[in-house]
Amino acid sequence: MTTSSASAVRSSCGVLGSSTRSSRSATVLLAPLVLAAFLRIEVRHLSPPEAVVGSRMPLTREKGPPLSVREELVRLQSEKGLSLATIWKNKLFTVDFAGHELNERGAFITRGTAVKGALSPDGTEIAFSYCPDPGLVGAPPGEVPPRLVECAIPEYLGIIRADGTGFREYRNLRYPSGFCWSLQNSSLVLSVEDVEDNPPADDALHLLDLSAGTVRRLGNEDFAYVSSQCQSPDGRQIVYQLNRPGLQTIRIYSVAHGNSKDIASGHSLQRATWSPDGQWIAIFHYRESPEEYCAYIQIRPSGLDRKVLFHTELIYQELAWSPDSRFVAYSGYASGSSELRLWVRRLEDGAEDWFAPVSEEDVPSFQWTQNPKLLHK
Repeated sequence: MTTSSASAVRSSCGVLGSSTRSSRSATVLLAPLVLAAFLRIEVRHLSPPEAVVGSRMPLTREKGPPLSVREELVRLQSEKGLSLATIWKNKLFTVDFAGHELNERGAFITRGTAVKGALSPDGTEIAFSYCPDPGLVGAPPGEVPPRLVECAIPEYLGIIRADGTGFREYRNLRYPSGFCWSLQNSSLVLSVEDVEDNPPADDALHLLDLSAGTVRRLGNEDFAYVSSQCQSPDGRQIVYQLNRPGLQTIRIYSVAHGNSKDIASGHSLQRATWSPDGQWIAIFHYRESPEEYCAYIQIRPSGLDRKVLFHTELIYQELAWSPDSRFVAYSGYASGSSELRLWVRRLEDGAEDWFAPVSEEDVPSFQWTQNPKLLHK
């Protein structure tokens, strides 16, 4: 991945929020400069551990002299298969902690495009927004800027194994985003339009039971968005962002009781994620004036103890919690640098390091996985 001058992007920290449907279909194959402008115009008006399963091994700390963030992550990757992964431009990538780079695992679909998606926590399956028949619109061939990619039909949910087998389609679930897996791969929470709802709603929360094949709408709101770590550890609650004109509200939905409560609201709060230990919810706060810094806020699920987790200069991404809640990953700039990078911060002592350069025009969203098989090409 390459980067370019960051001046225009850095001054608008956090503006790359939830995009409209017309921008979603263009995301994967857009050229960087076209995508940046396109997303800025099209901003919408505004996995949780249930148990340790499969190959997920406890990330216990070992006694001895303290390791640097890099040393500890290199060890955890080598011994336990811990990594960060992203679905980006139709391909699966994992982070090589020792090598400062992304390893390309290759395309996981052979037809159509995977606009965006998320890997299951155990690294075995991918949920994504699928376009089976992409088309080209915009400038004629050979002209600059390159043409945009648009889907001939509404994008819908696809699920496939990370090795490219077992593809399933859910054509009734259109324009999906969020892709919040349960730890046991038994369900997904999505922001999606279900054509079988009466009437269908834009970006409403739905719970897809993958075993039963049933879809349940959660509440009666539209313009509600989840991140890939939206569920409480027991799977009984879901944190999400509700967009109203001029206001974002962070809410928690009770699956059992079917109601929601507010825990935070403001003009600049987005992309909430739930820590796997269940203790905290992290919210991205983007600056509203040149005097402010971007920051991640942490707050108890009760709505109490709200405070700044840390300040940073970043462009876009929810905070990704490691399985043991000790590390968080985000995309940000180094002090005095114009290069956007993937960073990991150790919360217990505030130490951090960067692990890969990332594109600042089309920022991939990273998540933690623990599957040694993903680390081998």
